Amino acid sequence: MDAVAARFASAWADVSQGREAEDKKDPEGARVAYQAALGLDQDKAMARAGLDRVTGTPPAEPPPLPALPEAAQGTSIVSIPGVVVALLAVVVALLVIVVIGLAWLLRRATRAPEAPSPSPVVPAPVVTHDGPGLTALHTDIKRIAEGQDEVLSRLELVADQLDTAARGRREHRHYGTEEPAG
Repeated sequence: MDAVAARFASAWADVSQGREAEDKKDPEGARVAYQAALGLDQDKAMARAGLDRVTGTPPAEPPPLPALPEAAQGTSIVSIPGVVVALLAVVVALLVIVVIGLAWLLRRATRAPEAPSPSPVVPAPVVTHDGPGLTALHTDIKRIAEGQDEVLSRLELVADQLDTAARGRREHRHYGTEEPAG
């Protein structure tokens, strides 16, 4: 492995020497350096190009491409039947999408309209005469008002108890800060 790396490095050194010789207008020194590089590595394209420049040899033509088999001549990568099949598949897919869309629209159009939902607000009964219905309503209102009076009186009692408790705490704190007489 080291031998290969050493040959590679020597070939690059020879190519560098050939360039320096070209820069100094020394074609013979450049030719010798490029030939030495090609002796170490025949695939060194930079050495081959440098040698061609120095010797005035035109660059070699690239090898011709291999000929195509007769069956492949005159055809392209994309075959005509393949393109036709692909286009037919696209047309069929679009037709399916259109049919599904039309079916959906027809189904929506033939559906019965939804009935409006009943209103959650119940209208209050309108009393137009003085009768048993009005008396019952009056009784219900009095019962509700009495229940509210009872709730209000209980709230007042709780508020009084909280007030008393708060006053007692304040007094207790006040007495706790004084120093006992002794």
